[in-house]
Amino acid sequence: GEDVIFDLRDSSSLTVDEGNIIFYGDASLNADLNAIGEVTGGGNIEFYDNAIASLDNNSQLSVYDFGSITFVENSFATLNGESYLYVQDGGNIEFSDNSVLNSDNSF
Repeated sequence: GEDVIFDLRDSSSLTVDEGNIIFYGDASLNADLNAIGEVTGGGNIEFYDNAIASLDNNSQLSVYDFGSITFVENSFATLNGESYLYVQDGGNIEFSDNSVLNSDNSF
């Protein structure tokens, strides 16, 4: 199949309430310049089967209200330029099955 690339730039946001944001099968999320991907009210952000999250220049992926951010099955996260993953009020940030986190940030 053809690769799917979703770009969030210049303070744009992708917000889901009571649902999930899912990238799989070579799909990519590119967030740059204060971009935000977030789930509120319960739900998860999931990357699996070779999916990629690339965050740069103070961008973030955030989950509120008992959700998790997961990277599974060879998925990849790159966090640069003070970008971050954030989970509030329960939930986890999980990397499994050969998934990788790369960052130029300090933790």
